[in-house]
Amino acid sequence: MKRFAIAAVVSVVASSSFGQTIFNDFEAATVGNADMFRAPNFSGSTSGQLDTGGPNIAQVAAGFGTNSTNVLQVSWQFTSAGNWLRLTTFGGARVPNPLVDLNQHLKFDVYTDSPLHIALGIRETGGTGPVGGNGGTTGNIEWIGTSTTMNSATPAGMALTTGSWNTVSVHLKGAPAMGFAGGTVNGVLDGDWGVLEHIAFQKAGADVGPHTVYLDNFRVDTVPEPGSMIALGAGLAALAARRRRKAA
Repeated sequence: MKRFAIAAVVSVVASSSFGQTIFNDFEAATVGNADMFRAPNFSGSTSGQLDTGGPNIAQVAAGFGTNSTNVLQVSWQFTSAGNWLRLTTFGGARVPNPLVDLNQHLKFDVYTDSPLHIALGIRETGGTGPVGGNGGTTGNIEWIGTSTTMNSATPAGMALTTGSWNTVSVHLKGAPAMGFAGGTVNGVLDGDWGVLEHIAFQKAGADVGPHTVYLDNFRVDTVPEPGSMIALGAGLAALAARRRRKAA
């Protein structure tokens, strides 16, 4: 089972979850294959900020740490300070361009071996679901989880706790936002459905890498009212219990 450590809380108001849809926990994926996300150097937005001599990995791995189930391993190296990675789902394998309900909470687990900040890129595709369905590749992209940039160009995002599993939980329409790409981008999520287009990883500190992160348990929680605005913190007891059942 994974060990979850308390991370810094950006802003949180307690809320209850009334339903959960897991759209990728990588259990049905093949170890060694790409899944949902493209290789780090795929996006032209950030490929020039990555060291071509460093790792370029986005593949399913098994048995990370004390976890006996599948996760996604992502490894890369930056060229210099101030760089960021756009890790995109654009046309990804098996679960491409996954739809999420913009009125709910998007959650996933992430482990990092070095200091990083994180934000989400949500594409305003529209649609009607289901969660995890292919929402396509047309629409504006808004950065969610940040309202400021670093070095005038990269998303500042939320700080991750190094060396521990973090649970990222974002109430999509309640979180800080800013525009990234699109003809009418406005820093606001429009509509009820959109695509998790990318995760933005921003380098924190002077270390350019190589960096390795592990991703798992992408899910949407249904809540009756907007609760937590945005939180980065410990895994809940229900999540820990589910991980124990999966590892059994």
